[in-house]
Amino acid sequence: MRKGNQVDVSTWGISSIEQINALIQDALMKATNECITYALESPQTFLTFPVAYQEPKVNDPLEVWMYLSLDNGNGNQPSFKTNLRDMLAGPIETASGDAEFDSSVFDGLLKVAKGLRELADEIDKAARDAGC
Repeated sequence: MRKGNQVDVSTWGISSIEQINALIQDALMKATNECITYALESPQTFLTFPVAYQEPKVNDPLEVWMYLSLDNGNGNQPSFKTNLRDMLAGPIETASGDAEFDSSVFDGLLKVAKGLRELADEIDKAARDAGC
C-alpha cells in the first residue's frame, strides 16, 4: 500500500461539503448543457416527415418524427413522434371556442395557414416539374 501525505482539500479553497456539492453540481450542469448543445447541433439530430420517405407505418402525412443524437445510437427509431395537426389543435380550439380570446391567436394561426398553403404550392409545383 502506498502512503503519502494526508490530503487537505481546504488548501484547494474548499471549506465544506456544501461547497464540494455546489462545485460538483455546477460541473454536472455545465457538462449536461454542453452535451445537449452538441447533440442538437449534430447532423444526426433532425426532424422529418416520414411519409415523404415512403415509411410504411405512417398513414398520416402530417406526422413528424424527431431523431436526436442523444439516443445512444438508437438507429432507425425516432426519439420523438408528433403530428402537425395535433400541435395546432390547442390553439385552434382556443381561438374558435372562446369569443373573448386574444385575437393574436387567430393572427398567428392565419400566418401558419398561409405558410402551409405556400408550402403546398411549392410541393405541387415540384411534382408537376418532375412529371408526377
